[in-house]
Amino acid sequence: MTAEPAMTAVGTGIPQAEFPEETIPAFEGTPYPKMPPSKPPVVEGDATVTTNSYGLPEGTGYNSSVAFMVSNPNKDLAIQDLQYRVTLKSGDRTLVTSDGEDRVDIPPGLTRLVVFTSNEVPVNKKPNTATVRVYPTQDIYVMPEMVPEQSQWKVSNEEVQCTEGLVQCELIGDITWTGKDPQSGLVVDALVRAGSGASGPILAAGSGGASTEQVAQGDTVPFTVTLIGFEQPKDEGGAVPPKGPTKVEVYVESSVASP
Repeated sequence: MTAEPAMTAVGTGIPQAEFPEETIPAFEGTPYPKMPPSKPPVVEGDATVTTNSYGLPEGTGYNSSVAFMVSNPNKDLAIQDLQYRVTLKSGDRTLVTSDGEDRVDIPPGLTRLVVFTSNEVPVNKKPNTATVRVYPTQDIYVMPEMVPEQSQWKVSNEEVQCTEGLVQCELIGDITWTGKDPQSGLVVDALVRAGSGASGPILAAGSGGASTEQVAQGDTVPFTVTLIGFEQPKDEGGAVPPKGPTKVEVYVESSVASP
């Protein structure tokens, strides 16, 4: 079999691994079906950085979010526990690099939103760009039923709330699980774009979740996401909601609950 060219992580120039067809050993005399050949995940386009500032005795601190899209090109395989590393920069200067322990799941053939947040940049250094590198290993490729389809989550009642004087706003809403298997470990990534289209500039982004430990088919639970971004009329002052139309995008990640 001829391997396709290796993928490259955005901003790194370093080729990513591509794995051939995997032979899975037999278990109690019954062979598992072979896993199909796997293609590595791809970070699509550039990451977007949004910030809010706050006052410190020694200067100005910044909360930062990095929103990016990552795709799973495999139609017959899901991706589970893909590790990634984010580097926040100001111009050419590196401000902070994550430890690479953050992980995401991606259903087969899907491009999904991921939001990374940080409050660890140096004082008085505002980040404006970021790079993302993913770390595919052979054990991240799993059968499709291991990672729930995003279409099985229904999002409703989204509302952006900005409290006077607070440097960050919140996105609240409801999520309903329509799939069969109970779910746990709910994580909600979200962003807000200017305008009503899917290509408007990103104004704010964040990550949050639902306090409910487990949901069953038909359950609706509330979620809250802390949004980083939006304008602050005064430096280090409270954030205000944008004027004009906006579009909210939400991605819900979950895992099949243990029996």
